[in-house]
Amino acid sequence: MTFLLRVGAIRPKLLAELINLMALPLLIPRVDDGRASWVEIRGRQERLIRIRNPWGQVEWTGAWSDSSSEWNYIDSAEKDEMLCKMEDGEFWMSFQEFLRQFSRLEICSLTPDALGQDATSFWNTKMYEGSWRKGSTAGGCRNHPNTFWINPQYKISLLEEDDDPEDDEAACSFLVALMQKDRRRYRRHGQDMHTIGFAIYEIPKEFQGSPGVHMKKDFFLRQSSCARSETFINLREVSSRFRLPPGEYLIVPSTFEPSKEADFVLRVFTEKQSETEDMDDVMVANLDEEDEISESDIDDSFRSMFAQLSGDDMEISVRELRTILNRVVSKHRDLQTDGFSMESCRAMVSLMDKDGSARLGLLEFQILWNKIRKWLVSRSQAGSDPNCI
Repeated sequence: MTFLLRVGAIRPKLLAELINLMALPLLIPRVDDGRASWVEIRGRQERLIRIRNPWGQVEWTGAWSDSSSEWNYIDSAEKDEMLCKMEDGEFWMSFQEFLRQFSRLEICSLTPDALGQDATSFWNTKMYEGSWRKGSTAGGCRNHPNTFWINPQYKISLLEEDDDPEDDEAACSFLVALMQKDRRRYRRHGQDMHTIGFAIYEIPKEFQGSPGVHMKKDFFLRQSSCARSETFINLREVSSRFRLPPGEYLIVPSTFEPSKEADFVLRVFTEKQSETEDMDDVMVANLDEEDEISESDIDDSFRSMFAQLSGDDMEISVRELRTILNRVVSKHRDLQTDGFSMESCRAMVSLMDKDGSARLGLLEFQILWNKIRKWLVSRSQAGSDPNCI
C-alpha cells in the first residue's frame, strides 16, 4: 500500500500519534519520498526524518542538514550510508525539529487501489484534460444558471455494480478528482488558485446512449444534481468518492464564479468496468484563411463610421455593440432572429478584445465587422437553408 505524506503545516500532537502507530524500522513509508531512522549521538538516541522538497534546490540548513556538525558525532559507517551532500532538495531533520517547524500533515493515497484490502483489485482510470475559457467554457457553478451549461461536460457510464455480498444495495463505486493545472506559474502575477468543484447529474432516458450531446441550459434548470464535490474550494485538487446505481451520468467541472480561466485535469476512477466520454458537441467547419490587417489598411469611410458609433472614447462597449448588430440584422428580413443578447455580445467582445479593456478599438472592430459581413454574405448565398449558419 503506497502513500504520499505531504507536509506544510502539521499539528504536532497528530503527527506524534501517527509516528507511534507507524513505529517500524522505516518509520514513515513516505514523507514526500522521505523516511525516518534512529541514530546514536553522544550516548543518546536521536530520531531523524528524511524529507524531500519536490521542487528541489531549497533545503533545511539547521541541525542534521547536509553541512551541520552533528554528523561528526555519529558512527562513520552510518554517516556514509545516510549522508548525501547534494543540492537536490533532500535533507535530514530531527523529529522534534520537524514538530516545531510544521503544523499540517496531509496523507494522500496515490491511487484508489490502496484504499482497499484486496491486493488483486485494480481500479479503472480515465483522464481528461480540459479548460475554462471566458465567453465560451467558463460558466461558473450552479449559482449561475444562465452560464452553467457552457462548462465542459463528461459522461460516465457505470456498467457493473460492486461485489459486496454484505451490501444489498445495487451501487457502483467511483472516485472523481478535479485538478487545476499550472497555477503556481501565475502566482508571480498575483493570481492564486481558483475556487473549483464539480456536480454530477443523471442523464435522462431520452438522452442515454446518445454520443456527444452537450446538455443545454433548460436541462440544468429542470434537473437537480445527484452528487457533487463536498465543497467548492481554492485548492489545487478536489476529489470525492461516490456510490450510485448503474446508469449514465454527467460530470460538470467548474469554477465557482463564471469567466475564470484555467486549464484542468479530470480523472475518474471506477472499481468496476465503465465508459466515459467528452460530451462536447461535434462541430466541423471549413474556414477560409483570413488576411491579416493593420490600422493602416482601414479606409477613411470606415474610420468615420467608427467615430460616429463609438463616441468620444473611440471604443465600442458591449452595450454599444449590441445596438449596432441589432440594427444591422433588423434590415435583413430574411433572418429569423430576436437579435443579439448581451451575453452573445459580451462573448464576441471577449474573443476580439486584445488589450483586456473589455471594449473594441478601431482595429478590433474592423476585424469583427469583416467577419459579420462574410456571415451575411454566406446567409444570402445559402438562401433559406436552415442548416447554414
